[in-house]
Amino acid sequence: MNQERRRDHRASLVRSTFFSGLTTSAGLLLFVLMILSGRHLGSHDFGVFSFALSLASIFAIITDFGLDDLAVREVARDRQLAGQYFGKIFVWKLALSIVAMIALVITVNALKSSGTIRMVTYLLGSMAIFRSFITTVRAFFRAFERFDLEARLVVTDRVLLFSCGTIFLLTHGSVVVLAVVFTVVRLVSILIALILFHRRVDRIVPRFDAHFIRTFQVQALPFGLAFLCFGLYTYVDKIILSLARSETEVGLYNAGFQIYEGLMIIPIILAAVFYPRLSTLFLSDPERQRDLFVRGTKYLMIIALPLAVGGVFLSGDLLSLLFGSEFLAAAPALSILLCAIVLSFQNVLLHTFLNSMDRQRTMLITTLLGFAMAVLLDILLIPRYGITGAAIATLGYVATIFGTCGWSVRRSLKDPAILATIGKLAVAMLLMSLLLWRLGTVPAVPALALSVAVYLLSLMSLRVLDRYELDIIRQHLRRIFSRG
Repeated sequence: MNQERRRDHRASLVRSTFFSGLTTSAGLLLFVLMILSGRHLGSHDFGVFSFALSLASIFAIITDFGLDDLAVREVARDRQLAGQYFGKIFVWKLALSIVAMIALVITVNALKSSGTIRMVTYLLGSMAIFRSFITTVRAFFRAFERFDLEARLVVTDRVLLFSCGTIFLLTHGSVVVLAVVFTVVRLVSILIALILFHRRVDRIVPRFDAHFIRTFQVQALPFGLAFLCFGLYTYVDKIILSLARSETEVGLYNAGFQIYEGLMIIPIILAAVFYPRLSTLFLSDPERQRDLFVRGTKYLMIIALPLAVGGVFLSGDLLSLLFGSEFLAAAPALSILLCAIVLSFQNVLLHTFLNSMDRQRTMLITTLLGFAMAVLLDILLIPRYGITGAAIATLGYVATIFGTCGWSVRRSLKDPAILATIGKLAVAMLLMSLLLWRLGTVPAVPALALSVAVYLLSLMSLRVLDRYELDIIRQHLRRIFSRG
């Protein structure tokens, strides 16, 4: 019976991972749209769009402030709470949205005199608020482990955004028009999200409940403050760049940051699938929860290390290929950001692990320390070193969070399997680095392909994956080929 339950458990996890991967991979369409935006708008107008989106996204955090993360955890444990929770959260977010929009309008008028920047910020502010409501619906889908519904919603949103954005970029090429497209598409996506929730999860009954708001929002504050710090870290460097340097440098930096952010879909896929499962295992089987966390840590290290090595050697080629030669000045900053990937991947899973154990206060403290480090480095380095200083600040942020989070879960990280994996991966990474160095005159694509092949062969030779993991891979490969 236990074997059957574990088999069903594994099949469910694989299915959830597939749909979560599909959901997050749909973000690649947005990534491609940002590349097209950089190419067609140029570094200055792309910088205007990046600044407006950053400022709007910061104020949109007010509309959530931890509600979604707490809802996922609580509803995952008791699904009967879904309907009443959603209706009350929805009404509260409407009130918070009004506050956020007023604050955004006042701030952008104080910071910028350009009518274009103000108009783009107003539009993207509305878009960011619409996106916040979509995120709430997605949170409830994840709590039910209905990653198929989330995938349907997100893929529809991204396809609409990509197709409409691309058409208007190619025909008009205006930053204001692009902002209009984002806003209209997100409004349509809200309607789709609400219809899916009403039909597949529960009835939507909007209701204002002051007692619920007080108690639930207080519980959500650690999540909200952590998310606020994460949002500020993500966007504040672009705002400081705009104020201390220029919109052009914002555009250059954001080109590299888009690549960094695009790669972050990998740990987000894993965390989205693991979070509900880690939350339930914390109550029912702490040993299996710890084992799942350790395996996730290993998988993310396997993926992140070659990305960092490849980024150090090939950042200029990557920027030139994606955004054009106008953005080559961002290569040093991108190299630093890709080195930060190694720690950023782990931070996503570390925060997920802490949240699943009701340790959101610990997560908040670590995020606050990281944010303080990032802001300090931004203020010190950006005025003098520009985009390179912003990248160093990001590395300081992720290193601080990794150190503090790692210390808080140090007992789990002392697992001999992790220590052995780190040693084996260091050898594989060294071999990959030496090969890339020797292939310095070889074109980027074949050099990268050959070095990745050597890395994968090293993983197999050093037996980084255990028998259990190899058996799972073989089973799924058999299924794929048998279907073909």
